[in-house]
Amino acid sequence: LALFWWGEPGLALLAVVVVVVAALELGAMLDVPRPDRLVLAAALVAVVLTAWLAPEHVVQVAGGGALAVVAAPVLAGDAEHGLHRVLAGLLGLAWLVPLAGLGSLGTTALALFVAVSVADVVAYFAGPLLKGPRLSPLSPGKRWSGTVAGSLAAVAALAALGALTWPTAAAAAVGGPVGDLFESMV
Repeated sequence: LALFWWGEPGLALLAVVVVVVAALELGAMLDVPRPDRLVLAAALVAVVLTAWLAPEHVVQVAGGGALAVVAAPVLAGDAEHGLHRVLAGLLGLAWLVPLAGLGSLGTTALALFVAVSVADVVAYFAGPLLKGPRLSPLSPGKRWSGTVAGSLAAVAALAALGALTWPTAAAAAVGGPVGDLFESMV
């Protein structure tokens, strides 16, 4: 909350912390070497800082990050696992680079965080209580009933926080569950 109060510098710092943690976690999930994880984290930090300080150059910096991600296994001469390392790094870059926009969202980012968190908690408890068909084989414990209940709770949370718009509702009610399933797939 203090970082949100601090404004753009605080949100940029928060985004830096989030992308570093996410890059390291994704790298571990995809079993890529530590240097690749660090290159991905550095590329994402560069994009976050560019989005804050020079947003007109984000595309160029993201492209440079993609080259750095590709260069790590190429320069290591990894003929056996290089393609896996490249694809994992590019997936990480594509998946996590939108977090660079956190600063431009301002307090809407906090509202989205709260709404998605509320949706997750409601879905976790409502799915087993309401039962019904399973949502996806990607995450066998999830049910449609929990997802719908969670999505409705997310929209209600956004309304209560004064941040309900069509884009925020779609991000929390649809993007949250889809992102969760995507992470389960990974």
